[in-house]
Amino acid sequence: MNIAPIRNLQPFQFGFTIRVRVCRTWKPKFFESDDQFAGLQCILVDAIVRKSVPCSIST
Repeated sequence: MNIAPIRNLQPFQFGFTIRVRVCRTWKPKFFESDDQFAGLQCILVDAIVRKSVPCSIST
């Protein structure tokens, strides 16, 4: 199985296999209507790291 990185994907090209981790998911909110479903947004992470930055969170 040939696994393609996310950065090699192009719109409307099919037949790729990707291996990713879902980092975060959320449902977009619309202020006009609470009943409208607009899909599920997500952030995908693959094995290729382009830049790693140390992070510190202080409260």
